[in-house]
Amino acid sequence: MHVRHWMILVVGLLLMYRCERVRLPLQGEALRLEITAEAVLVTEVWLRLEVEPLPEGGLWQLWRGDSLVWRAAVSDSDTIAYDSGLLPNHRYTYRASLVKEGKVLARSKSLALTTMDTTSHNYEWEIFTFGTVTSTLRDVSIIDEKNIWAVGEIYSDSAQPHLPYNAVHWDGEKWELKRIPFYDETGYAWYTPIYSVLAFSESDIWFEAGIHWNGKKYVSKKINIDFPSHVNKMWGTSSNDLYIVGNNGLIAHYDGRRWRRLESGVELPIQDIWGVQSPETGEWVILCAVSPGYGISDPGILKINPDQTVETIPWVSGRAARSVWFENPALIFACGSGILRRTPLGDWEEIGGVEVIPANTERMRGLASNDIFIVSDFGHIAHYNGMDFKVIQPNSAILYFSCDYKNNLMVAVGGARKAYITKMWR
Repeated sequence: MHVRHWMILVVGLLLMYRCERVRLPLQGEALRLEITAEAVLVTEVWLRLEVEPLPEGGLWQLWRGDSLVWRAAVSDSDTIAYDSGLLPNHRYTYRASLVKEGKVLARSKSLALTTMDTTSHNYEWEIFTFGTVTSTLRDVSIIDEKNIWAVGEIYSDSAQPHLPYNAVHWDGEKWELKRIPFYDETGYAWYTPIYSVLAFSESDIWFEAGIHWNGKKYVSKKINIDFPSHVNKMWGTSSNDLYIVGNNGLIAHYDGRRWRRLESGVELPIQDIWGVQSPETGEWVILCAVSPGYGISDPGILKINPDQTVETIPWVSGRAARSVWFENPALIFACGSGILRRTPLGDWEEIGGVEVIPANTERMRGLASNDIFIVSDFGHIAHYNGMDFKVIQPNSAILYFSCDYKNNLMVAVGGARKAYITKMWR
C-alpha cells in the first residue's frame, strides 16, 4: 500500500479512537438531559440530573434562573445536585446543562418548583395524669381527635391493687381506663402490661400484636413463633400486612394468617419501625431503629426489603438510633442521641443536638418534613418546622416513651412515678 494511503488510514483510526473515547454525539444523535426534583424542602432542594447516552468527561451545571449555583464532573449517567439558601414558600426555576471543553453538549427543559413553607410552632397543650407509683404509658395511636388509645401499665384500683389497667381511651371528652384481656388456650383472661398499640381504624386495632379489636370484641392471636419479648413497636399497611419489632433483634411479619420471623442480623433491641411507599417504584420502604440502650451507640438503621430480607444501611458512628420517620424515602429522619437526617446523597447530618434537646430523644413522628415532633426524657418536646426547632417542657419530670401525630394533633405518653399523657394541638 502506498505510504500516503497508510497515513490516511492511521489518521482515520486515531480520529475514530478519539471519538469513541470522548463519546461526543454522533451525527444525528443528541444527548437527552433531564432534571427532576428529588426532595424539595423549606430552604433546600435536591435535584436529579440524568443524561443519555453518557459522554466521557464534561461538567454538570445547575442554573437557578440566570445564576450558576452548582457544578460537578460527569462520572455517571445520573447525579444529585444540591441548592440551598432559598426562601420558604418561594417559586424557583431550574435548568441543567452538560458542558465539555467550552461546548454545551445538552440542555434540559426548565423545572419550576416551589419550596415548602414553614409550619407554625404555636401549639396549646394539656397534661393528664393516671395511676399511682410505678404507673407508666409506653405507646399511643391516634384514630382521630375523638378516638385515641394509649397503652402501658397503670395501677390505680384500690380494690385490685395488683391488677393493673393496661390501656386508656379518649372518646373526645374524657379518658377511660381499660383492661384489655389476652385469652390463653383454656379461655383464661390475662391482663398484662401492653407496650405497643397500632390502630388502623376504630374497628381494627392491635394491642402488642397478640390482641386484636375487631369492632365487637377482643380476639387473641398468639404469635406462633419464638418471640420472647414485648413488642416495642408495630407498623403495617393493614391487618394483613403487619410488622412487629422487639428486643434481641426480633422482627416478625403477619400476613393475616400466620406470623413469620425475619432474620434481622442483630441481637439488640429494635425500638421503632416505620414505612412509606416509594413514589418512584411503588414499593414500600420499611426502616427500623436499633439501639443497644442508654449511653451506648450503634448499630443504627435496618431496612426490610420487599423479599423480607433485612439489611443494615450506613449509620453515624457513635450515635444511638431509637426512632426513625420519613415521608419520602430520599430524606430520612432519625433520633436517639441527637436529631439527624439522611439526605438524597446518602449522608447523615445532625439538624439538632444538645442545643435543642440536652437528653436522649425517644420518638419522632411527623406529617411532613417541615412538621415533625420529637419527644424526649425530662419532659422535652421539640417541634421542627423545616427551618428551626421550638422546644417546650410542660413537665420536666416526665420521661416520654412515644408519641403519635395526626391532623395537627400530637399526643405524647410516658411516666415519672405516674403515667402521663400530653395532648398538643395547633
